[in-house]
Amino acid sequence: MQVKHRKKLIIVIVVISLVATLFPYIIISSKLQLVSFSDQIPLDYWDLFKSNKKEFIIPHTTYNMKHKNSISAFHYKNTYSILVFKMHFMQNITLQNLVQERSGLVSIKNNFFSFPSSVVMVKNNMKLICCLDSLSTQDKLYMIFYGDSINYVKNDSEYTYSYYLNNFAIKYGINDKVDLQLKRSNYLDQLKINIKLIKKFSDVYMVIMYPIDKGNFLNNESIDDFVK
Repeated sequence: MQVKHRKKLIIVIVVISLVATLFPYIIISSKLQLVSFSDQIPLDYWDLFKSNKKEFIIPHTTYNMKHKNSISAFHYKNTYSILVFKMHFMQNITLQNLVQERSGLVSIKNNFFSFPSSVVMVKNNMKLICCLDSLSTQDKLYMIFYGDSINYVKNDSEYTYSYYLNNFAIKYGINDKVDLQLKRSNYLDQLKINIKLIKKFSDVYMVIMYPIDKGNFLNNESIDDFVK
């Protein structure tokens, strides 16, 4: 009898060890099914840039996600990093009625064991965290700023923001969880970023531009010098 019990105990221990070993790989595999990487840039993203700048803008990586539009990363002359992505909204309304601005520090709760969770992308001085969940109906865009010296220019179809970043986040409902978050990789350095919203029918493109090296933009350049 003792031998049988010992064999059962050994089998249980082996099964538990196998589960403990394989479980992280199962988690990682589930996430990999939700996001993939490519060097192909969506044509509508590329068309956002001015013709005289395209020669110097180098596509870097596109993050393709199952439940949302791609995020593409670019470099300009090894001086600036540029991120582009697109959001689709249920109604074709003005940016004034769509965008809700807030201030404060909010973040994505990045739980490794959740199904699905989020993907973290580090681009030079910036850490981009993107939720991989399927989104509910998108009818508002909440932009949550946390930083210093926020300036903006607005018209009917374009909003442009400039500020020293501590944190930036977006979500699509006042009670929704954060969908995308940007924060500095090094909190000892100042990092000035430009954010531009471009509305085209029911789609809104967000273009984010920041210096690869810490500090300000060079020669008073801004995102409007690069984007149509």
